[in-house]
Amino acid sequence: MKKHAPLVIALTLLAVSLTTTGTVKAAKPKAVQVFILAGQSNMVGHANFITIPTLFTAKEPEVRALSKLAFKNGMTVTRAMVDDQIATMIKRNDLNQKIRKKEITGKDEIAAARAKIKTLTAEFNAKSKKIKQAFAVSKRVYITSIADRNRRSGPLTVGFGGSPDKIGPEFGFGLSLARKLDAPILLVKTSWGGKSLNYNFRPPSAGPYVLSKKEQEGDKVEEIKKNVGLNYRMMNEAVHAVLKDVGKHHPDYNADAGFEMAGFVWFQGFNDQFSPAFRDNYKDNMIAFIKDVRK
Repeated sequence: MKKHAPLVIALTLLAVSLTTTGTVKAAKPKAVQVFILAGQSNMVGHANFITIPTLFTAKEPEVRALSKLAFKNGMTVTRAMVDDQIATMIKRNDLNQKIRKKEITGKDEIAAARAKIKTLTAEFNAKSKKIKQAFAVSKRVYITSIADRNRRSGPLTVGFGGSPDKIGPEFGFGLSLARKLDAPILLVKTSWGGKSLNYNFRPPSAGPYVLSKKEQEGDKVEEIKKNVGLNYRMMNEAVHAVLKDVGKHHPDYNADAGFEMAGFVWFQGFNDQFSPAFRDNYKDNMIAFIKDVRK
């Protein structure tokens, strides 16, 4: 028995050492990195998820490499799968159109067409679900998003664009950040289509909005004045609501580590091009916007 004593002691010391080392090297909680994404329709996002599999067939290697971000490990979506899904959708839509145009007549014929539409819809939904299941769902990047009427929160994946079937810049941006940052990431997206910087997102320090002659002569002067900068205010309200309770929006939030405002992404500009007053003041408005956002 005495011959085994050194071995027992050595194993005991090793166990104590491993326990102590494990305690010392326990991962220290990291601050949640918060990124704000704001803008109009391009930030809302109107790319249907079925366009993403084209990454697999792109000629450019850097574009094909993006598929490693967009899809789960070992999962692929072939072009044939997408084409089959689209073909099913087209068949369904064609039948709907024929009924609307009264190209299909007769009670029995219409009933048969509607039954076929129901079958095709079920097939389309099943194929769509299978494709969606292949997309990456981030474990570290969470998002709280306002994309027009599509308002959602959860782990980053497809579906945070203008509808549950669409994506915006948040998808690629968030998944790319996860490769670069060793910390929990929270995206706060506030986006509304068809909004200008000069009026809708007008920041406070840009000064009063100057009504056009047409607006001055109309009967909605007070309403126009009231809604100046409305989307700027809505953006701020949405962001501050999230920051008041970050733990509600990211499961890895630690109160001791807190959060850090890590960045702001602005994707907007289309609606400011149509009027000299909007277009020519864009630079000054953008400077004021940046200064106000930083406050």
